[in-house]
Amino acid sequence: MQAGAATNLEQLKNLEPDVLLTLRIKQLKDVLGYMSVDFTGAVEKKELVALIVRNRDGSAPKTQL
Repeated sequence: MQAGAATNLEQLKNLEPDVLLTLRIKQLKDVLGYMSVDFTGAVEKKELVALIVRNRDGSAPKTQL
């Protein structure tokens, strides 16, 4: 079950920003948790999506906005 969840989160993190904006805040936070990105202080969808996009290639430091 957990392998399937990890695969799902991996797929979600690679979605286009406009598609990410359609996800629920909990889903966005789950993706950020999977990515080990600190999202404390980010409360709006746009902020969460920006963190996902900024950190998904692995080259950016894993920080909040």
